[in-house]
Amino acid sequence: MIRTGRHEIMAFEEFEADLTSGVLRRDGARVPLQDKVFRLLAILLRQPGEAVSREVLRRELWPEGDRKS
Repeated sequence: MIRTGRHEIMAFEEFEADLTSGVLRRDGARVPLQDKVFRLLAILLRQPGEAVSREVLRRELWPEGDRKS
């Protein structure tokens, strides 16, 4: 992980994910991602090599006010 000022950046292969601003770049070019897709990527990047439970994903990606019955 790289911290630059207030930004938290994770680099992998040819990608850089700015976890603070929600931007993914590949070889410097911005890769458009939907918000929820980027949030899922961020969860996985913060826990490399670890399993992430369904409950953690549910809680992080669909907060109580965001859940649809």
